[in-house]
Amino acid sequence: TIEALFTSDGTINAPLGVRGGHAGAKSQQFIRRRDGQLEELDLCARVVLEPGETIVSICTGAGGYGKPSERDPERVARDVREGFVSTDRARAVYGVDIDHDGMLNLRKTKELRNKLGISHETKELELA
Repeated sequence: TIEALFTSDGTINAPLGVRGGHAGAKSQQFIRRRDGQLEELDLCARVVLEPGETIVSICTGAGGYGKPSERDPERVARDVREGFVSTDRARAVYGVDIDHDGMLNLRKTKELRNKLGISHETKELELA
């Protein structure tokens, strides 16, 4: 057995975004039992781990900077290709359409942003 003591910042209050950015994710902590079951732990705890058990710590994410709907579509496409953003989130949060190959579809992005009521003030989308 092993004893661990820890505290976790960001469990109660997620980091806020600025200039219209969304809040980040809160941190979470768990003990994974030998059978694979996760039990949530408090933000400050003393834990005794038995052989085969582990602590799982999910660190808080940073808050966003600026309105997601004003993000350059090319940057969103790059974030999708690099695995930071899912194609579903690109559509729902950023108003950007990415095809199955990870390529930006400007025509569909413009249609999607118009449908979502997202203005094009920061950068007019140009169709090739």
